[in-house]
Amino acid sequence: MRANLDIPDLVMQHDMELHKILARASRNPVFVLLVGAFEGIIARTWPIGWRARTTPEAREAMIANHEKIAEAVVQGEPERAMQAMAAHFDETVRALISAGLV
Repeated sequence: MRANLDIPDLVMQHDMELHKILARASRNPVFVLLVGAFEGIIARTWPIGWRARTTPEAREAMIANHEKIAEAVVQGEPERAMQAMAAHFDETVRALISAGLV
């Protein structure tokens, strides 16, 4: 995601792919179905959330949060991964609210 920071469409693709990988890694078929079901919604709302993050720092924070999630999963720390995912969802909702979507 960070390597393509200037190409939002690629950042979005990497973002969605990360969520698919996390869903598969959970070995929970319900998570896989949920991520698949939300893919269309994410594709439509993601650009809005991206534009709502108007500073490089805000965009960097979004990417850093994804890294926190991935690091916790790789290190086998599910509680930390859940906390990072909850923070990610909260931050995403805030961005969408600031954009007037929610």
